[in-house]
Amino acid sequence: MINMSVIKAFLVSPLKWLRVTVAVIFFIGIAYAFLHHIPAWNVPNMTGGGEGVEDSFSLARWQLVPSVLGTLSGAAVSVVILGVLLLLTLLFGRVYCSFICPLGILQDIVFRIRRWLAPKRFLKFSRPVPWMRYGVLALLAACCVTGLAGLSLNWLDPYSIFGRIMYVLAWPAAIWSNNLLAADSSSADLVQMDYFPAAFPVLLASAGMLGLVAVMSAWKGRLYCNTVCPVGTFLGLLSRISLFRLGFDPASCKKCGKCVKSCKAQCLNLKEYKIDSSRCVACYDCVRSCSGSSRRQFLEATAVGLAAAAFFRMPGEMPPGSWTLPSAFFLPELECKCPIFLDDAEVDTLK
Repeated sequence: MINMSVIKAFLVSPLKWLRVTVAVIFFIGIAYAFLHHIPAWNVPNMTGGGEGVEDSFSLARWQLVPSVLGTLSGAAVSVVILGVLLLLTLLFGRVYCSFICPLGILQDIVFRIRRWLAPKRFLKFSRPVPWMRYGVLALLAACCVTGLAGLSLNWLDPYSIFGRIMYVLAWPAAIWSNNLLAADSSSADLVQMDYFPAAFPVLLASAGMLGLVAVMSAWKGRLYCNTVCPVGTFLGLLSRISLFRLGFDPASCKKCGKCVKSCKAQCLNLKEYKIDSSRCVACYDCVRSCSGSSRRQFLEATAVGLAAAAFFRMPGEMPPGSWTLPSAFFLPELECKCPIFLDDAEVDTLK
């Protein structure tokens, strides 16, 4: 029997379901890429019949840091992918963090589990911590300049962190499951595999990194992304000038607070009707949570903006390097008409 509530939810919030669908594809695909050469995990036709690691890592090419490194090495595919990622960020903000980054998606999974366990505990708006965000980014830049790029990226790049978690922590579990299936199967495709454990410092560091990300995610949603991750900080800088940005409509918003409670990035300032676009990860949970949000207008405005972008020209009288956007490019669509409203004093509690 078809679950009508799921269909209704999809129709009400297509942006949210688009994000979830793409995120699931990238998360499962990249996780599988690290484990595909274990016989029990080798799904026929998913990686060309198990021939070659390159096929299974095709989704991994869409990670930002690998695409940058590939571009620096002269790989044409990486140049195109990096251009697409930067263009998406300049158009829609940090969609990379919610749609593509496996570590970001892992944080969402942890946060979702925490919400199931403690549904009455919600997040509030919090001020950014710029000194930490830009300090980590500056540290990474300094390491790259001084020849320590490999070491720094190994511990700061979200894709590298996710890869270490998969190889050091998920790998033993995958081998154990393979050997368990091989012992009870007559298939020649399943063979027992030996496991050589990682050095204890590497194991401890990987477990510590996973624990840090999990704790920060369960505690404050995308806190790791918006305070530690240099990729998130870099994309956040670009998102400040992104073409399509979510915003409040003060004339329609009734301050019910549902959008603030749903924001895993803690970037919605309801009191001042502002959204910190540098921390917004474009998850669209706020659009879905707002019972009176004009989603149809949101999609229509997006379509109009895309069409207008094709004909948009820089004003000739403007000085070089400056630019403006027509009002249609800004999307003040968090229009809230919920039955329970908050006064200004109650809004202060959401800060």
